[in-house]
Amino acid sequence: MAVANSSGYFRAAPQRSTSLVGFVYIGEQTLSHPFDAAVLDGLSRGLRPDGYNLVILNPQRRRQSAMEFAQLICRMDVMGVVLRTMSESRDVCAAMAELGFPHVVISERFESEEGISYVDSDSRAASMQATEYLISLGHRRIAFATHNVPDHDHVDRYRGYTEALAKHGLPVEEDLLFQHPADVAGGATVLKMAVSMKNRPTAVYFADWLLAIGGLKAAHAMGVRVPEDLSIMGVDDADLRHTVHPTLT
Repeated sequence: MAVANSSGYFRAAPQRSTSLVGFVYIGEQTLSHPFDAAVLDGLSRGLRPDGYNLVILNPQRRRQSAMEFAQLICRMDVMGVVLRTMSESRDVCAAMAELGFPHVVISERFESEEGISYVDSDSRAASMQATEYLISLGHRRIAFATHNVPDHDHVDRYRGYTEALAKHGLPVEEDLLFQHPADVAGGATVLKMAVSMKNRPTAVYFADWLLAIGGLKAAHAMGVRVPEDLSIMGVDDADLRHTVHPTLT
């Protein structure tokens, strides 16, 4: 195995299964997040008409180098992989491309690296628009809450937020920046921290819809009126935002 790893060996694709495509977590596993559920649904819908099957793989990276870990994935019995990565595991994507193994990276951007196939969206412009909308309502202390795992989507949203503030001559205030797991509990924590501040914000921009719903639920529980006492802005297009009151902006 040591010799195989050092030489970059893995079985040629024609010897592999001809029907299995792997959805591989090479960073943090986020299978419970609705985004991943939507991605898996789209993959299965896209693969099914051509007779392909989808398998979820979560290989454990211990002390392997990026290349060794990529070789481990290549030896799995799949004909190609869709890679779910975070910023800390981007090097594995580069190694996969170097090996020439069929792959597509989802929700991470590789603009300067050659040979890496990826699908991503740019949230910066939408985030800037969201922040400017709050500014247009008269808000000047706008808190920003984001996922504690810095994937490109959330980094884009932070950049849009800071660019909108700068455009209108407003500073980025460190005490108004929150990072928590992108779930309902994380949103509730942000809301409680924000309203307990001595100079509290008048609006909170949640860069994830689960955070926003958690914040809104916590506001109701604490007697904070939305939007009379505090404005809440969400992002993403999940249908669940229509089931809360008031409907999330």
